[in-house]
Amino acid sequence: MLLTHPMQRRFLRRAGWIVASAAGVFSLGGCATAGSGGDDIGMSTAAAASTAPDIFAKLGIAPPSSTFADGGATPQPFAYDEVQAPYSDAAGCKAFSSQTAQATRDCLCDNCFALEQQCDALDHCIEIVDCGNRIGCTDAYSCYLTPAKSAADPTGAGCVTEIDSAGNGSVSAALSLQIQQCRATSKCP
Repeated sequence: MLLTHPMQRRFLRRAGWIVASAAGVFSLGGCATAGSGGDDIGMSTAAAASTAPDIFAKLGIAPPSSTFADGGATPQPFAYDEVQAPYSDAAGCKAFSSQTAQATRDCLCDNCFALEQQCDALDHCIEIVDCGNRIGCTDAYSCYLTPAKSAADPTGAGCVTEIDSAGNGSVSAALSLQIQQCRATSKCP
């Protein structure tokens, strides 16, 4: 890519896309490029690539050059059917380790068994549900979008940290919401 117009370079610098410039080497949006003193920016070289920030590390994902379990370079999709259920019946559900109060846990196991079993197989889901039960939030608004201060949640942080660690569009977040709805419908304490 050749940036010949000074306005292009100025815009990219102001926007933070051109991160570094030293001896004609620029980092353009995480892709290093080499140029001649900043007058034009050409395609990347091996020397310039070493100065670029590691975008994969910043995103917390493996770079394309990584080797995965199958020996290939492409990550395999998550196989939900390979997740092992942590227990097979309501008694196992009730005995499962959780920070949720036992009366609430027993009610959820009796009335929302399938959802609870799926959630207990995913660490993030357990964290989100335990947080919701601990502070008393009951839906996406009170747990995440507009949490309010309360005696159980004096900072009004809700479960934002727990939900963000899983991803607000994750299976764990969706399951935890379904469990909270089932808890309300079943009138669990």
